[in-house]
Amino acid sequence: MRLTLVANEDIVSGDMVAVDPNVAGRCVKARITGTFEQATAIGMAQNTTAAGNTCVITTDGPSNPSVYGGALTPGEEYYVGIAAQIVTYQQLRTTLQNGGYPTAYLAHVGTAASTDQLGIDLEPAVGVIPSDL
Repeated sequence: MRLTLVANEDIVSGDMVAVDPNVAGRCVKARITGTFEQATAIGMAQNTTAAGNTCVITTDGPSNPSVYGGALTPGEEYYVGIAAQIVTYQQLRTTLQNGGYPTAYLAHVGTAASTDQLGIDLEPAVGVIPSDL
């Protein structure tokens, strides 16, 4: 499913987005080192847009193949990363542990179906202690 919301900040195609907890009907980049609301991704941005413009968001199903263009590993699980981009579990673990974050959220996005396309199947964010990952 796709939906369109107004971006409350600049968003790049492929970023995972959340509903802005401070402004109804607006979206922002998902932030796994913020609050639960900030870490709860509603989908993936399908277009690059500036703050104040509309953002098309895929909430489930296949991502737009042009978003990742050969950068995915088929069968690999992907998660919301520090900067709202998708990353593998190992990349996320390394970044969180080396970044000195005391807490964070683990937010599963989906599995790569091919090198170009991600099967978006969002799961609720789960609080974690990075040093225990």
